Amino acid sequence: MFEPLSLLNRIKVSHAERGQGGLNRAHTAGLFCLALMMVFGLSLGVGVKVVQAQSLVESVNLPKTKIRKKIKRIKKSRPKKVKRAKAKAKAKAKAKVRVKAKVKNKKVRAASTKNKGRPKASVARRARALRKVSVKNRLRAQRSARRRARLRKIVRQKKSAQARQRARVRNTSVSLASGTLSQTAFKAKLNQNTVTLMSGCCTTGAYTAFGADIKDMVARIDQKNGLRVLPVLGGGAGTNIRDLLYLRGVDMAIINTDVIDYYKDQPLYKNLTGRIRYITKLFNEEVHFYAGANVSALDDLQGKIVGFNNSSAEVTGLVLFEKLGIVPAKTVRISEADGALALKEGRIDAMFRVTGKPIRNVARLKAIFPQIRLLPIHYDPAIIGSHLPTRLTHEDYPELIAKGQVVPTVATRTILAVFNWKPGSKRYNRLKNFAKLFFENYAGLRGSKNLHPKWAEVNLQASVPGLKRFAPVQKWLDDQSSRVARKLQKPTITVNKQSKNKELMDNFKKFMATRKGQGTGTIKKSDSDKLIADFLRWKKQQR
Repeated sequence: MFEPLSLLNRIKVSHAERGQGGLNRAHTAGLFCLALMMVFGLSLGVGVKVVQAQSLVESVNLPKTKIRKKIKRIKKSRPKKVKRAKAKAKAKAKAKVRVKAKVKNKKVRAASTKNKGRPKASVARRARALRKVSVKNRLRAQRSARRRARLRKIVRQKKSAQARQRARVRNTSVSLASGTLSQTAFKAKLNQNTVTLMSGCCTTGAYTAFGADIKDMVARIDQKNGLRVLPVLGGGAGTNIRDLLYLRGVDMAIINTDVIDYYKDQPLYKNLTGRIRYITKLFNEEVHFYAGANVSALDDLQGKIVGFNNSSAEVTGLVLFEKLGIVPAKTVRISEADGALALKEGRIDAMFRVTGKPIRNVARLKAIFPQIRLLPIHYDPAIIGSHLPTRLTHEDYPELIAKGQVVPTVATRTILAVFNWKPGSKRYNRLKNFAKLFFENYAGLRGSKNLHPKWAEVNLQASVPGLKRFAPVQKWLDDQSSRVARKLQKPTITVNKQSKNKELMDNFKKFMATRKGQGTGTIKKSDSDKLIADFLRWKKQQR
């Protein structure tokens, strides 16, 4: 350690030994101040640098030889302190390693005493395993094992709950009216046997009539299982297809094919033909084109105001306008009665409605606007494939069409559509049950009274271009076709047998006519073989 007082004494002695005499007062005062400064600096914990001391000594013209030697000794002492500190740290680290080694050795000894009597190889493996697996890893493994056990228990509980729920549903064969079912079982059975159907937007349309007819048919036929069809009033075919795709609880919808062509390229309706299926084609719905005296043909609507009574009419009208190159000035949504009044007041120039003929209560339109007319829509090559040619007659609308006159128009196909649910799902099974009941009892359903006249156009085997049929329905139709084909083959075989028998009898009569006079009366059994042999020879000669 640097000691300033001893250094000062040594400086004085060195000067005396050289014979330079004692220190004068100035030198003594400078050295004394240097000593005070060094003592004061060390007391504050700051210290005095060796370089500063060297510069001060040089300022008082003291000899430098011994001071430099002292400074070198001080500089050499510092690395030794650092080395000693490092040596202590290494010693502590080695001590820790020794402690860990002792702990491991204790564990190995404990394992060896525990595994006495075992082969040496197994004892060594046991020791190596104990050395590899730390306490932390063992705790982690135990926690993960407990977590997996809890998850397996939760899965088992969930599966058992689902099994109990399925068993409750299966065991609800008791009649709903008996009042013996619990609330849970009653709710499950009621929802299991109910399908919803989006129908028309007004009470006078064919969609609404068909929805009500299907509901009544199913309720009358399936009284045992309680299958229920719940028709819901919609907003036309355009709204029905949206509800079928996105509204919860909707299983079926009555739509027309114009809606599919119109929406299939829009973002919300991508892959539309893959997302829906059809159960059957129902009927063709005609386009009704109403106008006053200022419009006489469809081309006159260029730049005019056109009204549509619902989304179905609007979509069909816009599709027709696009294909025929007609651009109206404005389109509005308006009901049929309000549309007749708007035609009378001149607020619109024409009105469209798309539904199956005949429309009920058309006489009220004539009462609102006596000059209202049904105008023709002539079949154009531009609409071939998307629409079908048809006509409206006096028998359909005696109030608007004179007797003997015919109004040509076009029609679009109407289908009973369903969502393409995953096979085996609850919604899929509900629709499967409905389709089976509908097709197997269709003959009885058609026998109902007060059905809409359009039921006469329903053809269960008719296909719809561009759409796939509901898979259970297609399977049922294939089975029926093969069964009918087998039945049709049987009468053909019977007719062939009958014709052969008749031919044989005629030949036998001719043969017997040639044997007149050779005996009559009853033929004995002994002569029958001879008679047959003679008949076969005669038949061979006739060839």
